[in-house]
This record gives sequence, structure tokens and C-alpha cells, in this order.
Amino acid sequence: MKFHEVANLFPLLEGKPFNELVEDVKKNGLLEPIWTHDNQVVDGRNRFRACKVAGVEPRFRPWNGKGSLVSFVISLNLKRRHLTPSQASTVGVEALPFREKEARERIKMRTGGLTKEKIPESVKKGQARDFVAKDLGINPRYISDAKWLQDNNPEAFESVKSGKVKLGVAVKKVKKEKDIERRKALPKKEFKNLVCGDAVEELKKLEPLTVDCVVTDPPYGIDFKSVRGAETNDFEQDGKAFALDLLSKTLPELYRVMKEGSHLYVFCSWHNVGAFKKLVEDSGFDVRNCLVWVKNNHTPTNYLLNYAHKHEFVLFASKGRRFLNRELTTDVLEFDNVMGKTHAAEKPVKLLKYLIENSTNKGEVVLDCFAGSGSSLVAAQGLNRSWIGIEKDSGFVDICKERIGGLVDG
Repeated sequence: MKFHEVANLFPLLEGKPFNELVEDVKKNGLLEPIWTHDNQVVDGRNRFRACKVAGVEPRFRPWNGKGSLVSFVISLNLKRRHLTPSQASTVGVEALPFREKEARERIKMRTGGLTKEKIPESVKKGQARDFVAKDLGINPRYISDAKWLQDNNPEAFESVKSGKVKLGVAVKKVKKEKDIERRKALPKKEFKNLVCGDAVEELKKLEPLTVDCVVTDPPYGIDFKSVRGAETNDFEQDGKAFALDLLSKTLPELYRVMKEGSHLYVFCSWHNVGAFKKLVEDSGFDVRNCLVWVKNNHTPTNYLLNYAHKHEFVLFASKGRRFLNRELTTDVLEFDNVMGKTHAAEKPVKLLKYLIENSTNKGEVVLDCFAGSGSSLVAAQGLNRSWIGIEKDSGFVDICKERIGGLVDG
């Protein structure tokens, strides 16, 4: 007896599970009959095969033809198979063509066969999916997601079907891979552009939608004083009012020049992290995390009154949606601080590379509008990213040029 195509919605037993079924049939006989329709097996392929191996005469029971054959077969299998919602979604995808075929047959019967083969889109894409989802007891969106996965990565679809991977995890992974491939395929212009000037004014000169990632370290607004023993401070101004006003003017320009689907990293201190976060959000960005950079040293303070500061914050935000390149990244970043700094607020290149590498691909554009001594530019250069640096202090611009080997366009 042949197997009906609807029976193939569920996998055959193989190996140990099938052998156990054979032994059970030998011992107890066939306890549940094999369901048929039009002289074909619609449910019970494993029992039919086990009977042949065990030498037991199979018993058959015909389907009564009422309702949907697909629904009938699904209901029988859901009672004895322990499918996860993810696995059920793959069954739903493979059941869709049969449900649509049934819909065509129903339309033919209602019209006496005087109809075209093509059924309405509402029946094909909406109603069939919803019917199958109801049969399986899952959200219709699961079937839509599984269908997308089957179309875009059949291998991942099979992994979900076998129960190795959850549907949501597989879909996110494949979407991320496709997004990275799409970005890598985009045409890229390699350039290195270091500008001496005011951050806001120089940002206004940039074309919109040109930057893939911003990593920047603006004044913290904490009246910072250098402890390096230098005669002068590296900050012209670092009061709270000045810092917040500067950032409020800078962020809208950053949003304008950044591409849709890009990342923003803004270093800040615990003193004003709330105010910084509000300004970032008010400029249109979605703040996704507050990262904690844990240093290997602490900032000098009055140890009798205060805990020694050993961390700084990094606001991580996005314009639109973009996947991180790493599979998993925690919000605690442990990197040694810079010894022998050329700028009081200099950040370690390894930390900056870690952020840039997680948010960009080779050839994409990284921007730092408060470049300081150029650590972010050195990091971008080392990762084969294009970069734009803006720094108002000409002395630090010269240091930037020295650190990146003078490789500057314009």
C-alpha cells in the first residue's frame, strides 16, 4: 500500500525508536489501526512498516472524509508526538500546500467546477496559514517565520524541524548572517579624514547617511582635573552645563550623518549618565545598553569618604536596527587602562577595537567627533575601517597624525 503525501508531514521513525516499535508489535500486536484514504496510508506509516518487519497482519481503518484531511492527520499525531512549538511550526509550513489544495477543491465543489485553479490570495496566504496554526495550537506568526526560514536557509529549517534549534534562535541567526552579507556587499569608499575644528560645525559639513558607527568620548561635565602632573588641563571646559549643551548640539548632527542601521557609543561618567541618556534618546536614538568599562586601576579620590572609582560608563545606542557581530557580548567590559597617557581622557585601543569590531565590517566608516589623541582612529585603522576624526585642539590633531602614521586624506 502506498503512503499518501499528507502522511509525510511527520518524520519516519528510524534506528532504536523504530526497533522498539517492532518489538512492541511482535509482543502485543497492532493496538492502533492504520488510517487510510483512497487506498493510501494517511497515518500509521511507522506502524505499517513495523507490522511488515514483525510479520504481523496490519489492520486498516478508512478516514470518513469529513472536514480536512490535513487537520485530521495533524490531530492524530499531536496526541502521540511531543512536538515543541518550533517543530510544530515546520509541520505547519509543510502542511500549507495541502491546506491550499483543499481550499481549491472546496471552491470547485461550491461552483460546480466552473472556477480557475488559482484561489484568492486571502485564502492562500492568510486563511490557510491560520487554519493550520489552529490545528497545531500555535501562533500563526510561527508558521510565517518558519516559512521565511525555509525559503532563506533550508538547512536551518531542518535543524528546527529536528528539534536541534529553537525557531526564534534560528531566525535571528539567519537574519543576522544575511544582514552582514548585505552590508559587506555594499560599495565602500576607503578614506581617512582628520579635521581640526569644532565638532558641531564640522559635523554640519558632512553628507547625511554616511557613517556606520560613532565611537566618541565627549566632555563628561564633571570639572575634570588631570592627575598626570601636567601644568595645564587637557580640557578647556568640563562643567556640567557646558558638557550637556555641547552634547545636545552634537547628537542631532550625529543622527543626521549616521546611516539607518548604525551604532553609537558615548563614553560618560556616573555623575551625568542619566542626563546623557536622555539627550541621546531625545535626538532619535534607541539606547540599548549602558555598558560598564571596568579598569585595572582607580581614580584618585578621598579614600576616607569615597569608594575609589574603577569604572566608566558607555552608552550604547542605535539608529534603526543593526545586529552585533558577536554571538554574545556582556555589558561589562574589562580592559586595562592606558599607562602614560598623551591625553587625560585617553581610552585603550583594545577596548575601542572591541566595540568597533562588534558594530562594523571592514571598509565601513567610523566617526569620532571628539577624537582627542586619536585612539579611536588608531583602532579603526587597525581593523581596516574607514574613519573620520574631528578634534578642535591642533596640538592633539598633530598627535593623532603621528599615531596613525600621517595617513590622512585632505
